[in-house]
Amino acid sequence: MSKGRSGPSLGLSFSTNLVPTPAKYEIIHEWLSKAIQCDRNDIPIPRAPMSKSYLKIVGVNFYMPPEWHKDGSTQLMADNVLYVMNRNPLFEKVTLASMPRIMKASPHSDMAIIWFDIWDSQKGTNAKLLTDRSFNFDRNVAVIRACNMHPGISQCQNCWKWGHLTAKCRSQGWKCAKCGGPHKTNNHWVSSSCCKANEKAKPPHLATPANEPCPHLFKCINCKGDHAANDKNCPYWCNRFNKTWHANKTEEARIQQIERVQHAIKTRDRRGSAPAS
Repeated sequence: MSKGRSGPSLGLSFSTNLVPTPAKYEIIHEWLSKAIQCDRNDIPIPRAPMSKSYLKIVGVNFYMPPEWHKDGSTQLMADNVLYVMNRNPLFEKVTLASMPRIMKASPHSDMAIIWFDIWDSQKGTNAKLLTDRSFNFDRNVAVIRACNMHPGISQCQNCWKWGHLTAKCRSQGWKCAKCGGPHKTNNHWVSSSCCKANEKAKPPHLATPANEPCPHLFKCINCKGDHAANDKNCPYWCNRFNKTWHANKTEEARIQQIERVQHAIKTRDRRGSAPAS
């Protein structure tokens, strides 16, 4: 099984007058390794443009034995899924389009749903070979099911709130994922006051060196944890494929906002009704 990659990468494309056969792919693969002077095993096997198929694995426990992880944690991780897939002949010719995503079957369940996307033909040939197949996953019998695209919850790259696209953001101007200030995250060192020298501060502090990350702690605008709003360890990020979890958090935030407004109104009314001294 080949692992999918994301982010900037170097790729090559070839135009052919006919659909290449497997033998032709081998010729291209061999020629390419010689042309760029690279080991043949380090070069991905050439393939024609493909579509994605969306699958999920059910019947797997969300909690694994603590010996699976060096830190003793028990939650099922994407690396655990890759470990099992790489050792199962069922996935031998499968190429993942992205890392597997894991979520609980329901908020109080101990079972997991593993979502994974694969590169496939437009007819979904590879997905058909996997659908409804079962295999051993630790002590569980896992089953592969076909599913619709599962993109997850969007995080706005402008205000860093969850639940809407950047193009639909109503916020005026950018917000920093680190400090929440009115500037882009990339400009945090230049625009924020925390990284500038301040001799009048008590105690005084020096400026943060330009090539070092900001050492100051801020609260995440979403979960209020001690990390940036785009941190991959944020509970909101970890549950980005769990729509129920995000819906519950949105409802909690709405109720808290109502309570704050009601409290402010009561405080104002008490002050207005207090007798003048």
